[in-house]
Amino acid sequence: MLRKASAACGFASYNPAIVDRARSCFDALGSRRGAEAMHTGAAEFER
Repeated sequence: MLRKASAACGFASYNPAIVDRARSCFDALGSRRGAEAMHTGAAEFER
């Protein structure tokens, strides 16, 4: 997802703390809800 956003927006780096926070949130939600949240976020990005 980050590669796709990088290509679309042209950014060259990201904040690892944000990625770590997202990872811990995904773990807390569980794989099914975490995957749904990621897809929802990706869809929002696409808009």
